[in-house]
Amino acid sequence: SDPVGMELGTADTVMVLGKLWDKLALVTMLSEKKTQIGFNYVVLVYDLIPLLQPHLFGPGLSAPYSHYLFQVLKNANAILCISAATEADVKAQAVRFHLPVPRTAVVVLGDEAIGKVKPGAETPSYLREGEPFLLCVGTVEARKNHLLIYQAYKLAAQRGIALPKIVFAGGRGWLVNDMIYMIQNDPEVNWLIIFQHHVLDNELAWLYENCLFTVYPSVFEGWGLPVRESLAYGKHCITSNTSSLPDAAGGIADTVSPYDAAGFLGRIIFALDHTHDVNRKAAVYQPVSWASTYQTIKESFQVSVWSRT
Repeated sequence: SDPVGMELGTADTVMVLGKLWDKLALVTMLSEKKTQIGFNYVVLVYDLIPLLQPHLFGPGLSAPYSHYLFQVLKNANAILCISAATEADVKAQAVRFHLPVPRTAVVVLGDEAIGKVKPGAETPSYLREGEPFLLCVGTVEARKNHLLIYQAYKLAAQRGIALPKIVFAGGRGWLVNDMIYMIQNDPEVNWLIIFQHHVLDNELAWLYENCLFTVYPSVFEGWGLPVRESLAYGKHCITSNTSSLPDAAGGIADTVSPYDAAGFLGRIIFALDHTHDVNRKAAVYQPVSWASTYQTIKESFQVSVWSRT
């Protein structure tokens, strides 16, 4: 919330858990108040993608994010990060900005299954009852790399390999209009790739429970929640070997270069041939509760003074 009217003292803590980088006036005000008053200032950072991967983001967003991060690195007593990869990126940027490396801690996000589908739930209209399918969960945007799955399906068609349908479950994001046009107008694979941009929780739970397994070829992540959600449902996931995704995979999910369509196709074929085995391996995963995430943040909040290292 906007702290303009708040009376802050040196013993108070301001913890920012939301997305603040597109509210630069608020960032500047917090920085000024921190300098004036000296309260405890803790910020949760999800990722540094606008700065580190500007070609995968909307135009004009890298500069404001850089300004935001500089202010946070300069003024925060501590920075919470959603993965060890993000933590390493934060520290590297502190060095780049010639600032002291801040106190950091990793907060693992909860990944419990979003719910169980009631027995007898109907198959979505875009699938036939009992039809096998794969699932890819996440906003359909350039960074999530749905293009690679399209390429893998094209490669399979070229090689005469039959693949099941795949559902892309996620809202429509930026830099994907041309890709969506290509897929929807490509008669070789358009009947295999299903876009569902408005999936509610119950439908998403059904998709997780009934898919063969999931794929998540994202180029860069701050964490990779769909990977852990898939495991929480006992479903194997094939994901990328970049940024935080190997950590999210936890030695259970499969990792491949997000630039290797043939590699992803090979792992898909293997998982199709060994679906029971790979899902049995996924089923050993123990999900992280959101209560645990809350407790970690609460403990961070209760620290009276965070000092720079």
